[in-house]
Amino acid sequence: MTAEVPLRVLALLDASPASVAALPAAVALAASREAELLALYVEEPELAQCAALPFTREVGARSGAIRGFSPADMALGQACRLARIHEALRQSLAGQALSHSLAVGQGAVVAEVLRLVRPVDLLVLGRAGFSARWGRPLGSTCRRLLMEAPCAVLIWNDARVMAPGALRTLGEPAPSELLDWLTAGPLFDRVERLAPVSARELARRLAGERRGGLLLRRGQLTALLAEEPDWLGPLHLPLLVIP
Repeated sequence: MTAEVPLRVLALLDASPASVAALPAAVALAASREAELLALYVEEPELAQCAALPFTREVGARSGAIRGFSPADMALGQACRLARIHEALRQSLAGQALSHSLAVGQGAVVAEVLRLVRPVDLLVLGRAGFSARWGRPLGSTCRRLLMEAPCAVLIWNDARVMAPGALRTLGEPAPSELLDWLTAGPLFDRVERLAPVSARELARRLAGERRGGLLLRRGQLTALLAEEPDWLGPLHLPLLVIP
């Protein structure tokens, strides 16, 4: 387990409700450490290229309606998302004397995050997308960053109550400054050791929990996903994964 306390909290935002809901958690963690907050929004050029094709259409996520989709529509959508992110930052930072900045990147999301993130950072992601909404496993962006980021990664679930609770671990955690900081902060108030169990049993035990979180080493997460790929579906707790 890494012993370093993060010097910077990086919040990945895409203007989705899940990522916006994760922002107050990132702000609270940064403020408790007096760390820098870096909000990151990534524009993907491939989407603009697709919008330029004459046969490109947009399908409504809820309605299923098929609509035309042009570069102008794409630019307007990006401008609206960026405006929502600025507003979310304004609301989350109200009353906070916190060093912060917003970076707007270009390119593939995972590659841009990995370019910016450092081993001493804490990366905060919303459990975004329709896969999370329907109780399915993590989306590809979350999964790749959990497996590839050089730092601790927190996947925030917007179903979680913003109140301190137990940070659950599998087995006895090694003492570290990171663990001390997390359990003295706004999200977690103690460590609760869980005996190693199967992925399905772990999901069953934690399915109804709304306070606290689950801390896993990357190797533990890999083993649980290999055993039961869907075990994270019913989990409402934030998931913190360390390299």
